Amino acid sequence: MYRHDELERFGSTYEDEYLDFLKSSGIEQVDRSGKLFSLGKPAHEGPFELYSEKKLNQ
Repeated sequence: MYRHDELERFGSTYEDEYLDFLKSSGIEQVDRSGKLFSLGKPAHEGPFELYSEKKLNQ
């Protein structure tokens, strides 16, 4: 399963801490473009949410 997240404070120590936290939760960074990250977690481990994920209005 994949989710996307955008780091507002790109390049800060916050970024390293956030990615370390995600890794400790079993979530891995699978791609990156600037401050936009693609993150993944095996589906058999159940769904995951990123509460920082921006919602798009449709």
